[in-house]
Amino acid sequence: MRAPSLLWLRLTSPQLARSLEDWEVEDFVLLATVDGDLYASDRRTGKERWHLEVDRPMVETVHHRANLSVLDDDYSPVDHYIWAVEPNRDGGVYVWVPGPDARPRATGFTMKRLVEDLAPYAAEEPAVVYTGDKKTTMITLDAATGRVIKWFGSTGSHINEPESCLRPNALSGGKNVEECSSTGTLTLGRTEYTVGIQRRDGRPIATLRYAEWSPNNYDNDLFRQYHVSLDSRYITGQHDGNIYAFDYGRTKTTAPVFSHKFSAPVVRVFDVCRHWDASAKGNQELVVLPQPTMPSQDESVARMRRNSIFLNQTEGGSWYALSGRQYPLIVDAPLAQVTFPGWWDVVSASDSLSEAKLSKALVGTHSLDTMRNEASHQQQTLSQGAITDGSGAGEDADNDSGIPIVVVETGEPTIINKVKGLPQSAANSVVDFIKNPILFLLFFAALVYNEKKLRRSYRRWRVSGSLRDSLVYLTSPPSSSSSSSADDKDGRVRARQVMQQPDGHNKSSTDDEDQEPATTQDLDSSSRTQLSPDRQSDAGGSAEGRHEAGSATELPTVERKKKAHRGRRGGVKHRKGRAREASQSRDDEAGATTVEEAVNNAKKLGDWPSLEPDVMTVANDMQAVTGPIIRMGNIEVNTEVQLGTGSNGTLVFAGRFDGREVAVKRMLIQFYDIASQETRLLRESDDHPNVIRYYSQQMRDGFLYIALERCAASLADVVERPQSYRELAEAGRIDVPGVLYQITNGISHLHTLRIVHRDLKPQNILVNMGNDGRPRMLVSDFGLCKKLEGGQSSFGATTGRAAGTSGWRAPELLLDDDADMVSSTHSGSGTVLVSDAHGRRATRAIDIFSLGLVFFYVLTNGSHPFDCGDRYMREVNIRKGSHNLRPLDSLGDVAHEARDLIASMLAADAKLRPSTRDIMSHPFFWPPKKRLSFLCDVSDHFEKEPRDPQSGPLSILEQHASLVTRGDFLRLLPREFVDSLGKQRRYSPDRFLDLLRALRNKRNHYEDMSEPLRRMVGPLPDGYLGFWTVRFPHLLLVCWKVVHEVKWHESDRFREYYKPAGL
Repeated sequence: MRAPSLLWLRLTSPQLARSLEDWEVEDFVLLATVDGDLYASDRRTGKERWHLEVDRPMVETVHHRANLSVLDDDYSPVDHYIWAVEPNRDGGVYVWVPGPDARPRATGFTMKRLVEDLAPYAAEEPAVVYTGDKKTTMITLDAATGRVIKWFGSTGSHINEPESCLRPNALSGGKNVEECSSTGTLTLGRTEYTVGIQRRDGRPIATLRYAEWSPNNYDNDLFRQYHVSLDSRYITGQHDGNIYAFDYGRTKTTAPVFSHKFSAPVVRVFDVCRHWDASAKGNQELVVLPQPTMPSQDESVARMRRNSIFLNQTEGGSWYALSGRQYPLIVDAPLAQVTFPGWWDVVSASDSLSEAKLSKALVGTHSLDTMRNEASHQQQTLSQGAITDGSGAGEDADNDSGIPIVVVETGEPTIINKVKGLPQSAANSVVDFIKNPILFLLFFAALVYNEKKLRRSYRRWRVSGSLRDSLVYLTSPPSSSSSSSADDKDGRVRARQVMQQPDGHNKSSTDDEDQEPATTQDLDSSSRTQLSPDRQSDAGGSAEGRHEAGSATELPTVERKKKAHRGRRGGVKHRKGRAREASQSRDDEAGATTVEEAVNNAKKLGDWPSLEPDVMTVANDMQAVTGPIIRMGNIEVNTEVQLGTGSNGTLVFAGRFDGREVAVKRMLIQFYDIASQETRLLRESDDHPNVIRYYSQQMRDGFLYIALERCAASLADVVERPQSYRELAEAGRIDVPGVLYQITNGISHLHTLRIVHRDLKPQNILVNMGNDGRPRMLVSDFGLCKKLEGGQSSFGATTGRAAGTSGWRAPELLLDDDADMVSSTHSGSGTVLVSDAHGRRATRAIDIFSLGLVFFYVLTNGSHPFDCGDRYMREVNIRKGSHNLRPLDSLGDVAHEARDLIASMLAADAKLRPSTRDIMSHPFFWPPKKRLSFLCDVSDHFEKEPRDPQSGPLSILEQHASLVTRGDFLRLLPREFVDSLGKQRRYSPDRFLDLLRALRNKRNHYEDMSEPLRRMVGPLPDGYLGFWTVRFPHLLLVCWKVVHEVKWHESDRFREYYKPAGL
C-alpha cells in the first residue's frame, strides 16, 4: 500500500503543530458592512485606516412576485413570502410568511448548505424547487493601505504590484531614510452563493445571493482554536451602523471603550493576528480570523439573544436578518410594527396594506419564541426530512454556526463593591426617571400652556439682562395683544440680526483621541447605560422602552462630533449653535420623539432663523403633520412612501408640489452646503429635457426638503430588474442609441454651463416614459457637481472625500487619490483629493470617462469593462487601464462603432477623450439611411480626386486599404454578386476607392438587380448596409475619420455628418 502523498497531507491538515498561544492580535481590525465594503479600523479608538469599496452588497434578495391578487387562478401564498439572509458565517436563511400569526422563521438552512449539499432540491410542501451555484475568489491586500495586490479567481488571476510603499518610520515621524517595507499582507476569500427558488410550474419566486468574506481556509487550524478574543476586547455592531468596543479585561466598568458610526451596519468583524516572534519590518502574511461572538455574562441575556432577530433592508431593497446570537446589541433595537398587539387587525380593517407599508412595518426586532413553541403547527418552507437530513445543519433552528456562547462566571458582590456601585446605581435611577415619557408629556403641556409668558419673559431677559425682571413676566398677565404683537415683531427683527447660516461641520471636543481611552469616547450617557454587555434582565421595563422606540418616527442617524448631553436648556451658548445641531440619534433613550417635540416647540421661544433666498424655513407646527403627511407651504411629503435612499442619511419620499406628483429629497441639515449647491446648479440647468427638474426647497426639523421631478425608476433599476419595469425596459431595448444619446445630451447641457457632474453612474440617471412612448432619460443627483470657473480643475471634492463612486471614477482621480495616500502614509477613503498634484487638468473629461462606463453598462445589460475578474478589482484595473470590451462584439452591425466610441471615452489620457458634442456626432448614433448616404457621398467625392499622380486626400484614403479590404475585397463577396459587378466596370480588389465605387454603383442600380440577388443583399437601407459592414467592419469609421483628417468635414457636403445626430 502506498503512503499518502505529502501534498494530500498538507491539504487535509495543513498546520498540525500551530498553536494560537503563539499569536497576538494587531492594532487594527477588519470590519465588513452589509453593503459589501471592507474597513480597517484602529482596535483602540475605532478610527478608520482604509476602506475597500465593493459595489454589490453582501445580501441580495429579489422577490419576483408572480401574482399579486388572491383572485388569480394560479395564486400561491409562496409568491408572497419574504426571504432574508443573515450576513454572518454561512448565511442563515429566514422566511417571513404573511398572516395574523406571521413572524420570521428559521428554515434551518444556510446558503452554503443549500448550494453545496442540497441543490438541486425539489420540496413537496410547499411545491418549490431550489437550485444554486457558487463562485469563489481570493484577494491579497496591503495591510497598511488596503490596496489590492493580487486577485485569484476561476477565470484567471491579476497581480497589481504596488506603486509605492510605506517607510518604516513614516507613521512615527522618524527622519531616518530607510528602505521601503510593509506592515504585512492580508489574504481574504470571498464566496458568492446564489440560490434560485422557483415554483414547480417554472415561475420564479425569489433569487437569493450572499457574498461572504472569509479567511484563508489554510488557517482553519487556528480558527478552530479561536473561541475567546486574544486581548479580551470585542467589537460588535448595532442595527443602525454604530459599533461599540467592550473590554472584558477591565473589571471596574462594563461601559463601551469607544463607538464609531458607519454608513451601513457592520456584520462581520475579523481580528488580524501576527506570530509573536515575527519581525514587524518583515513583509509577513498576517492571519485573519473571525472574531468570536461577544459572550454573555448572564443566562437571561443569552436567552434573550437567542430569541431575538432583527429584519431590515439594504439600500437596494434586499432583506437581511441579524440574529441576537451573532449580534448581541440588536436586542436594544426598536420592535417591528407588525409585532405590536392588534396591528394586523387594524391593517385588515383598513385594507390598505401596500408593499411599501409592509416593508416599513417589518423593519425592526422580532421574537422567535412563538415559532419554537408552535413549530409543529407551522407550515415548513422546506420539508422536515431535509431539515434533519445531512450534516446536522438543521439541528439548530436559529441557523447557529456552532460558535459557543461563553458564560463568564461572576462571584457574589462584596460590601465594598456594593458601595462602589452606589453612584452608578443612583445615576441609573435618575436616567430611568428622565426616560419616563409621562414626564416629557407634562413638560410639553406646560410649555404649550405658558408659551406666551415664556416668550415675554425671554424677550425681557434679552433686553434687561436681569433674571429677576424676566421672572416677573412669568406670573403677570399680558397687558394687551398689541404690545405682545409689537414685542414679537421686535424679537424677530433682533433674531434675524444674530442668526447664522447652518453649518454641518462641528469640531470635536476630544483632545486626546489618539491615546488609549480610559473612559467611553463619542458616547452619550444613555449609550453607556443601555449598551453595556450586561443588559438588564428586567424584561418589563426594557420591552416598554423598545415599544416606544419602535413607534417613534424613523429618522436616519448621523455621526455626532460632540457628545450630546441630555436636558439641554435654552441658554445663550446653546441658542447660538442651535442652527447647526443634527437630529437626535436612534441611540437616544426611548421616547426620543416626545423630547424632540418639546425641544422644537421651545425653539419657537428663541431666535427666528434668517431666510436664505431659496430656502423657506417652516416653524415646527405639529398641525402641519397629518399622519404620515408633512405639509410645508406648497410641498407635501408622504413619509410612508419611500422611493429611495442616498448617502449621508439622505432619503427620497413621494410627495406633491402644487398638486403634481414629485419626489422629495430629504437631507440632513449638516449637509446644508451640499444641498444649497445642488439646488443652485439645478436652477441653472433644469431647463433641459434630459436634466431633472427642480421645483422648490424648504427646511424643517433639522432637515432640508428638495422637491424634484418624480421618475418611475433609475437606469440601474431598469437594467438589473427589467421584470419589474417591463414597459420601460422594452421601450429602451427598441431604441438603445436613443437612450444613450439622451444621457449624453443631458451631460452636454451641464458642460455647456461649465458644470461637471463628477458622480455619473446608472443609479444617478432616472427614467420616465415620455408622451411619445419612448423612455425619457434624466441626469440627476447634483450633490457632487462643481461649477468650473475659467480654466479651473474639478479635482476638489465637495464632501471631504474623493468625488465620485468607487468603480465609476476616472483614472486621474484615482491616481490623484494615490498621491494623497503617499503624502499621508495611508489610504483612507475619506482623504481629500490633491488639487492638480501632477500638473494635470481634469475637467469635463471626468464625466466622459464615467459616461463611457454607463454606455458599456447599458449595451451589455449591466456589465462593467474593468471587472476583468471581479468587481472589487475595478479601481485597480482602472488605474492600470486594463479593460475588456469584447462583450460588445455581440451587438452585430454596430459592434465596431460601439467599441471605437467607448474605447475613446475610456482613454487613460483625459486629453484624448472626446467632448459630448463629438460623442453625439459619432457614427454609432447614425441610423442606417444616414450611414449609407455618407458612404455614397464619400465615394462620389473621392472619384473627383486626381489619380495620376494621386492627390493628397486619395493617398491618405488608400493608406487604410489593407485594413478595410483585407487584401482582396472581391474574395469576401458572394460569387453571384461579384459576377453582377462586371457588367458595369472592372474593379481592382486591393483598392479602397474601388470598394467604395462598388458599394455606390450597386446602390444606384439596386432596382436593376435580379430578385434572388436583391434577397441576398437585403432591403434598402438596413439590409444593404449590413451586407457591406458585416464583411468590412472598418469601412464606415475609416471613411469618417479620413474625411475629418483631410478637413472635408467643414465642407457643405459633409458638414451635417459631423453635427450631433439629433436623436
